[in-house]
Amino acid sequence: MAEAAGLSFWVLETDPGQPARGVPGTVSLFRPDGTLAAAYFVGDFSPVRVLPVFLDGVVCLGRRVPRDAALIVDTCGLVAPPLGLSLKLFKVRVLDVTACICLYRTDGGKRHVERIADVVRSRGRQAPVIEASPAARAIPATARQRRRSALLQEHFSRVVETTLTVPREKVDSSVVIEGGVLGCMRGSYIALLDDEGCVLALGICQDAREEAGSLVLRCVLDREPGSEISTVTVRPGRILLEPDGSFQGYVRAASLDTGQPA
Repeated sequence: MAEAAGLSFWVLETDPGQPARGVPGTVSLFRPDGTLAAAYFVGDFSPVRVLPVFLDGVVCLGRRVPRDAALIVDTCGLVAPPLGLSLKLFKVRVLDVTACICLYRTDGGKRHVERIADVVRSRGRQAPVIEASPAARAIPATARQRRRSALLQEHFSRVVETTLTVPREKVDSSVVIEGGVLGCMRGSYIALLDDEGCVLALGICQDAREEAGSLVLRCVLDREPGSEISTVTVRPGRILLEPDGSFQGYVRAASLDTGQPA
């Protein structure tokens, strides 16, 4: 709608499972010209299972939007309380949005959406409730997974192979893993992060071993590592990928595992 009206706006993509833009497993910020401004690695397709990391990503990228800029936030479809309501209100408050467009399908969700709209309005924001087109049906879980897999395969269609030696203190275990970091590395979807926690490169770890207090990672990355490679932090995610980027499965999380894979 904003594009049709000829408006210039930034886009914050906060649906790591079904992003309209960006790579699954991340939260991404896009400039008005459509180019990527920054991405934050969530390491999962569901914000619920990695909630602290997800919320940190929303705050981190939200701070990068110019103060006077127009911003559209694409949010995930979780609306059921308590988490659905809490996540939506968190974004309204932290990103200081002026309007929350609440869409619902005819096959359910209206009462949850109306509850969110009521609370948003009580905070002085606009919150129109709109019924989606009858053509907008729930996408089966298998179809969502196929789409994610296709997006990841496309993203990792051009990669560089490299070996990283990462000091233990530079391995970010924010996405809490059972069995230790080393045990979760092989086959995992990983990210190289800058000092602010934003993505420098995404990759797939093919092998890992310990050596003199560091982890030696053989991996493929979506970009050639530059001079900053010696100072990066590596964060493993909960997602396991095949060498071509297709979805393989999940590493079990030690906490916040509240349901079936998204």
